Amino acid sequence: LHSREESLKLQTKRFHGGLISELEQRQAEAEAASARAAVPQIARSLEQTETALGVLLGHSPKQLAERKLKRGKDINSLATPPDVPADLPSSLLERRPDVASSEQQLIAANARIGVARAAYFPSISLTGALGSQSLSLDSLFTSATRTWSFAGNLAAPVFNFGATGYNVDAASAGQKQALAQYQKTVQTAFKDALDSLAANNSAREVLQAQTTQLAALNRTLKLAGLRYDNGYASYLDVLDAQRNSFQSELNLVSAKLDRLNTTIGVYKALGGGWEAGKP
Repeated sequence: LHSREESLKLQTKRFHGGLISELEQRQAEAEAASARAAVPQIARSLEQTETALGVLLGHSPKQLAERKLKRGKDINSLATPPDVPADLPSSLLERRPDVASSEQQLIAANARIGVARAAYFPSISLTGALGSQSLSLDSLFTSATRTWSFAGNLAAPVFNFGATGYNVDAASAGQKQALAQYQKTVQTAFKDALDSLAANNSAREVLQAQTTQLAALNRTLKLAGLRYDNGYASYLDVLDAQRNSFQSELNLVSAKLDRLNTTIGVYKALGGGWEAGKP
């Protein structure tokens, strides 16, 4: 907005001095008005976001009305989130509350069958079929091994009662239900992880491209201004360059926000950061 208003002042002086036509002056006026109209929309979005944060923080109605929420740093001053490692162990998903809860329900369902069967249970692991080996998340759906199968391969090392030699009877209905729920929960966990990693990678690439684009457009704007000042281009070229640069700045802010949000999504999908240990 400041840039557009300064440009309008300059063009108005040139118009009154007879250096440019009214058309060029009106074009500058229209561009300044367009930027000015965007400010209230951004301010409204900011206030709504602050109100939502205040509600989450438990602020009183008085605090919400008085806008007591302290604003943080500008988004441009925030550190860029670290890149997600290329290979993440699937065991990270065991920290998710839904997976841990479903696992406990599964164990509890077996405990109701009897103490003897409870002693049969080994530790349940997302990589149960491969022991302690960790696989990259994107291989869990494509591997030809028994790492994952929603039909039951993952649970086979735990629930293959016949292979133990104990000839255990068929599980109870409650146990089957708990097993089905556990498999569904783990399936959802892997889907969330894969989706969040894909979104984060895409956001990172978009941010890099948007940063490059803005640098190029800012250079274009500078060159357009020089050409106009020396009589080699019309003011319309300058306005086009300003408009493109302005839109690119907005897109860059959106790209930075998306990068932050998708990184948060990865943390949520993994049940914590990839650097944190298991609880």
